[in-house]
Amino acid sequence: MRFKVFIVVGLVSIFFSTACSSGTMVFPENEWERSTSEEQGMEEEPLQGLESMVPETTDILVVRNGYIVYEYHDSRNYMKGEREQAVPLYSGTKGITSALVGIAIEDGLIEGIDQKIVDFFPEWKDVNAGWEEITIQHLLTMTSGLKWPEATDWNYSVQPLVTNEDWIHFITDREFSQNPGEVFNYSTGGSHLLSAIIQETTGKTTDEYAREKLFDPLEIEYVEWGEDPQGINSGGEGIWMSAEDLARIAFLYLNNGEWNGNQIVPEDWVEESSKPRVEGWDFAGEYGYHWWISSTEVENETVNYYYAMGFAGQFAFIVPEMDLIAVFTAQNVNNPMKGKEVFEEIVLESIIE
Repeated sequence: MRFKVFIVVGLVSIFFSTACSSGTMVFPENEWERSTSEEQGMEEEPLQGLESMVPETTDILVVRNGYIVYEYHDSRNYMKGEREQAVPLYSGTKGITSALVGIAIEDGLIEGIDQKIVDFFPEWKDVNAGWEEITIQHLLTMTSGLKWPEATDWNYSVQPLVTNEDWIHFITDREFSQNPGEVFNYSTGGSHLLSAIIQETTGKTTDEYAREKLFDPLEIEYVEWGEDPQGINSGGEGIWMSAEDLARIAFLYLNNGEWNGNQIVPEDWVEESSKPRVEGWDFAGEYGYHWWISSTEVENETVNYYYAMGFAGQFAFIVPEMDLIAVFTAQNVNNPMKGKEVFEEIVLESIIE
């Protein structure tokens, strides 16, 4: 990345005594630590008024080296849950479902990404021919081959699914348009099947398993996680949590699944999840295991990052090479990708060291 020269020697010494580099991460306990952006190697001026650049903003958090260097919260824009600071993650939920799949593999409950999903639910292959070929990896990469018009006829909506009395039957009853593994086709239905598999293998709800393995170790106390009529937590869009807690998930991934000395998500799962696996949407990037992967040019250098994304402008960005994460939540239905644009053009550009 670019470097700016500080003329005053005293200022240089102060900067390097407080600023961060890899290996000096501060993990949040009950609350996040705060710092100035300049102390963490970021220009302050470009970040000011960041929220005014994203319509219908709810929260913005910019975190470097474990310090919140910029934050904004507007309770007027919250969709009210039991607690006002909780917001719906929508498809941001998928990244958390993916983490739980990795943990379940580590726990020996799932053999691996190549395991067939009918190993868990043999009856699915009797509903529709083709199900016996689908693997965990196909669901994670949205390449099941299932005819699922979420991003076309349904206009990025899941109303046909969530208004159905039996979500699993609705999903497994769909026909196939491609062979598994051939074509990316965004499917919240596939994510919901992963949640069903987690519940089947753990003997717990996905929410309960998440609290034990993920939320409690990260000291995330409040989560609402919606479920289908049969009691299966919605694997693709059901979580409500605060922006600060979503940032904890992002910070966990920034630190390769490790949290203050404890390995929560397997390190190799974080690595494998954030690798490009398939071409996604032009405006979003490539797709890994329920994480989007993208890059941008900053000062003629390529910066790679990956992120979770949800309807109407929910984002959790992770930039390993910069020790940086950022969370945007919004109800920006008309321009949902604005947060990604602002992140690239303002937040990343503000890095000076």
